[in-house]
Amino acid sequence: MLLVVTFNSSADLEPSKKKYDAFMKKWSEADEKMSNETAAKYPEVRTLTGEYQMREIMMK
Repeated sequence: MLLVVTFNSSADLEPSKKKYDAFMKKWSEADEKMSNETAAKYPEVRTLTGEYQMREIMMK
């Protein structure tokens, strides 16, 4: 299985303090607890084999 995430530009992959601060403002301790509980179960259901960045080239 392959998960594909499409971004408008590679700049969207760059760190952004503004986006991070906006996210953290909405993030609560309850969200963090739920996230940690969910992440603890990941090894039971999946094995990651790699992480890759690919580019799409469209020929005319």
